[in-house]
Amino acid sequence: MLKGRFLIDVYYMINISSGSIHVSLAITFLISVSLTNIVHGFDAKAVIDSPLLTQKIGTNRTIKVDLNGNGEFKSVQAAIDSVPEGNSQWIIIHLRKGVFREKVHIPPNKPYIFLRGNGRGRTHIVWSQSSSDNVESATFKVESPHFIAFGISFKNEAPTGVAYTSQNQSVAAFVAADKVAFYHCAFYSTHNTLFDYKGRHYYDNCYIQGSVDFIFGRARSQYHVRISCVYLYLYKKSYI
Repeated sequence: MLKGRFLIDVYYMINISSGSIHVSLAITFLISVSLTNIVHGFDAKAVIDSPLLTQKIGTNRTIKVDLNGNGEFKSVQAAIDSVPEGNSQWIIIHLRKGVFREKVHIPPNKPYIFLRGNGRGRTHIVWSQSSSDNVESATFKVESPHFIAFGISFKNEAPTGVAYTSQNQSVAAFVAADKVAFYHCAFYSTHNTLFDYKGRHYYDNCYIQGSVDFIFGRARSQYHVRISCVYLYLYKKSYI
């Protein structure tokens, strides 16, 4: 059977909470996308009650993470672990350029973290794991409210031959908290890329690449993104 590749540029808001967005491939590579408008009446400023990135976040604390040892930590998770439980002030965790090969988890009791990279082409959080459990497979998990990520790529490198089966998911990011925003980030996987599970989320100028169910979940989210669906089989269907 023939394989195909297509690219969708989506530069308006998508609400995925009202149902699946269905994408069909035809022999001519015509793309049919059914989209819905925002229905909950909130905009970006209502999604997260912190300053947008065009404004200055008031904080006196920045934690630097550098793979070469030129910061407080070499590991992203170690920096997150250093944030006190019940934190109530914004803390910037600055990830220098490089590929951080680790699973990263922001637990429910650590709000007000701003994870800032040096650009999604320069700062990467990467892991390789497939599992029958979406959450278990995730490279990056955020379960705490009031979270911002900027300029970071999140990737699950699990091989296509393994991850493409129905029993083996390979999630790049699992987002299960309220008031979460991603700016200029990227998400890569071959199966179930972005698990947008629950909460109010905002994705601005992000790039999302995947194939099967590459955006899924029940979150109330707004998207201003570029989407790439890769290596789909003609006549079959993929879902956002």
